[in-house]
Amino acid sequence: MSPHQPFKLEFERLVSRNDSRRSSATSDYCGLYPEDHAAASRTCCKQFVRPVPHYACSLIVRDDWRDMMTLKCQNRSRSAAAAAVDKQINSFILPQLRSLRRKYIGSVDPSLPVFPPQRVYDRDRRPWERISSATDCFSLCHNDLGPQNIFVCPDTFEIVGIIDWEFAGFFPPYFELPLWKVFDWRDEQELYGEANPRELSFFGLKAEDLKDCIPPP
Repeated sequence: MSPHQPFKLEFERLVSRNDSRRSSATSDYCGLYPEDHAAASRTCCKQFVRPVPHYACSLIVRDDWRDMMTLKCQNRSRSAAAAAVDKQINSFILPQLRSLRRKYIGSVDPSLPVFPPQRVYDRDRRPWERISSATDCFSLCHNDLGPQNIFVCPDTFEIVGIIDWEFAGFFPPYFELPLWKVFDWRDEQELYGEANPRELSFFGLKAEDLKDCIPPP
């Protein structure tokens, strides 16, 4: 990818260029609830030191940033970036997410319906129950912390931004799968397959209970 080629992001975006001009564009995909994306982004902006961009449904993307998927084509860069990002996720990002807790599941904005992770929701778009607990056992989960959603500085591999928050919400901490370690589609599907029984069990369901709106591959 050319260093001056805009990144493809969901929602309206503002692409910052070296000459300080900005141009707006939209992508082919928009999340189901931009309000969910915005609510999660606003909350994280207030609570976190970094790295959520301070724009509700927009993002400033500098030409010298790369998402981890872009680095995929450079094997040495990808390997080094993966190790650096894994360390940052475990020492910095996850502790921040897990410090935000609540007694019931669902979006950061409680006025919105409950949306489980997309890997579950796509298979059954029923009205999902807002499960509650007597304790603050549900933590904020991004639910799609894959390499395509993590932006790093290509020189230092420091995480500079995390995008795609439309399925973020409060869930059991184990809902946050280590997708940042996965660059291969088959490995991703294997990770989903391992998590599926555990996540469905939380809702009191089994795989055969799903309507399969979008059948798994």
